[in-house]
Amino acid sequence: MLKKLVLSSLFAIVAVSCASGSKMGMMEKNNMPKEHMMMEQGKEMMEKEKDMMMEKAHMMMEQGKEMMEKAHDMMMSKKIDKEAHDMMMEKAHMMMEQGKEMMEKEKDMMKK
Repeated sequence: MLKKLVLSSLFAIVAVSCASGSKMGMMEKNNMPKEHMMMEQGKEMMEKEKDMMMEKAHMMMEQGKEMMEKAHDMMMSKKIDKEAHDMMMEKAHMMMEQGKEMMEKEKDMMKK
Protein backbone atom coordinates (compact mmCIF):
# COMPACT_ATOMS: atom_id res chain seq x y z
CA MET A 1 0.00 0.00 0.00
CA LEU A 2 2.76 2.43 0.97
CA LYS A 3 4.77 1.44 -2.07
CA LYS A 4 1.72 2.09 -4.24
CA LEU A 5 1.22 5.48 -2.60
CA VAL A 6 4.84 6.47 -3.18
CA LEU A 7 4.66 5.25 -6.77
CA SER A 8 1.45 7.12 -7.51
CA SER A 9 2.77 10.35 -6.00
CA LEU A 10 5.97 9.94 -7.99
CA PHE A 11 3.86 9.32 -11.07
CA ALA A 12 1.92 12.52 -10.38
CA ILE A 13 5.14 14.50 -10.03
CA VAL A 14 6.43 13.11 -13.33
CA ALA A 15 3.10 13.89 -15.03
CA VAL A 16 3.13 17.46 -13.72
CA SER A 17 6.74 18.02 -14.75
CA CYS A 18 5.97 16.60 -18.21
CA ALA A 19 3.03 18.96 -18.57
CA SER A 20 5.02 22.00 -17.45
CA GLY A 21 7.91 20.93 -19.68
CA SER A 22 5.69 20.87 -22.74
CA LYS A 23 4.39 24.35 -21.92
CA MET A 24 7.93 25.72 -21.92
CA GLY A 25 8.54 24.17 -25.32
CA MET A 26 11.15 21.70 -24.03
CA MET A 27 8.85 18.89 -25.00
CA GLU A 28 6.15 18.86 -27.64
CA LYS A 29 2.71 17.80 -26.45
CA ASN A 30 2.31 15.13 -29.11
CA ASN A 31 5.60 13.58 -28.01
CA MET A 32 3.96 12.42 -24.78
CA PRO A 33 4.11 8.65 -25.00
CA LYS A 34 0.85 6.84 -25.67
CA GLU A 35 1.74 4.36 -22.94
CA HIS A 36 1.77 7.18 -20.41
CA MET A 37 -1.70 8.32 -21.43
CA MET A 38 -3.01 4.75 -21.46
CA MET A 39 -1.64 4.18 -17.97
CA GLU A 40 -3.42 7.32 -16.78
CA GLN A 41 -6.69 6.15 -18.33
CA GLY A 42 -6.23 2.69 -16.86
CA LYS A 43 -5.66 4.15 -13.42
CA GLU A 44 -8.81 6.27 -13.71
CA MET A 45 -10.85 3.27 -14.87
CA MET A 46 -9.63 1.18 -11.94
CA GLU A 47 -10.57 3.96 -9.51
CA LYS A 48 -14.09 4.18 -10.96
CA GLU A 49 -14.45 0.39 -10.92
CA LYS A 50 -13.30 0.23 -7.29
CA ASP A 51 -15.81 2.90 -6.27
CA MET A 52 -18.61 1.12 -8.12
CA MET A 53 -17.75 -2.23 -6.51
CA MET A 54 -17.69 -0.70 -3.05
CA GLU A 55 -21.02 1.02 -3.72
CA LYS A 56 -22.55 -2.25 -4.94
CA ALA A 57 -21.24 -4.11 -1.90
CA HIS A 58 -22.64 -1.43 0.41
CA MET A 59 -26.01 -1.61 -1.33
CA MET A 60 -26.13 -5.39 -0.97
CA MET A 61 -25.42 -5.13 2.74
CA GLU A 62 -28.08 -2.42 3.12
CA GLN A 63 -30.63 -4.53 1.23
CA GLY A 64 -29.81 -7.49 3.45
CA LYS A 65 -30.35 -5.38 6.55
CA GLU A 66 -33.65 -4.03 5.21
CA MET A 67 -34.78 -7.54 4.34
CA MET A 68 -34.06 -8.73 7.88
CA GLU A 69 -36.10 -5.87 9.33
CA LYS A 70 -38.95 -6.56 6.92
CA ALA A 71 -38.96 -10.27 7.78
CA HIS A 72 -39.04 -9.46 11.46
CA ASP A 73 -41.89 -6.94 11.06
CA MET A 74 -43.91 -9.34 8.92
CA MET A 75 -43.55 -12.12 11.46
CA MET A 76 -44.52 -9.78 14.30
CA SER A 77 -47.66 -8.69 12.45
CA LYS A 78 -48.47 -12.38 11.76
CA LYS A 79 -48.29 -11.96 7.96
CA ILE A 80 -45.76 -14.79 7.65
CA ASP A 81 -44.96 -17.82 9.78
CA LYS A 82 -41.64 -18.60 11.43
CA GLU A 83 -40.49 -20.79 8.52
CA ALA A 84 -40.93 -18.01 5.94
CA HIS A 85 -39.27 -15.59 8.37
CA ASP A 86 -36.27 -17.89 8.72
CA MET A 87 -35.99 -18.26 4.93
CA MET A 88 -36.02 -14.48 4.47
CA MET A 89 -33.44 -14.08 7.22
CA GLU A 90 -31.21 -16.67 5.56
CA LYS A 91 -31.48 -14.90 2.19
CA ALA A 92 -30.75 -11.53 3.81
CA HIS A 93 -27.76 -13.03 5.58
CA MET A 94 -26.43 -14.40 2.29
CA MET A 95 -26.78 -10.97 0.66
CA MET A 96 -24.87 -9.34 3.48
CA GLU A 97 -22.16 -12.01 3.26
CA GLN A 98 -21.83 -11.45 -0.49
CA GLY A 99 -21.51 -7.73 0.12
CA LYS A 100 -18.80 -8.32 2.70
CA GLU A 101 -16.94 -10.72 0.36
CA MET A 102 -17.07 -8.16 -2.45
CA MET A 103 -15.59 -5.51 -0.18
CA GLU A 104 -12.81 -7.85 0.94
CA LYS A 105 -12.04 -8.82 -2.66
CA GLU A 106 -11.82 -5.15 -3.55
CA LYS A 107 -9.47 -4.48 -0.62
CA ASP A 108 -7.26 -7.40 -1.72
CA MET A 109 -7.15 -6.04 -5.27
CA MET A 110 -6.13 -2.62 -3.96
CA LYS A 111 -3.15 -4.17 -2.14
CA LYS A 112 -1.77 -5.69 -5.37
